Amino acid sequence: MEEVPALCAALYGGMAIGLCYDLLLPLRCLWRNRIWNGVMDILFYFAALLIACATLLLSLIHISEPTRHAQIS
Repeated sequence: MEEVPALCAALYGGMAIGLCYDLLLPLRCLWRNRIWNGVMDILFYFAALLIACATLLLSLIHISEPTRHAQIS
């Protein structure tokens, strides 16, 4: 049953990323310039990449922690 929490986390993360992208819509409508939209996309993708890398790093740190069962025996 370890797949269900991972699935829920992936769905939640995808919804959060989509919401953040949609929140940039007012800035896109404010400046209707193709170059500005490209810059906004690059900044968004860079921020999403940083968040994904931080999440991966934290999950790897969590996986490598010793469990209580390993400490008892």
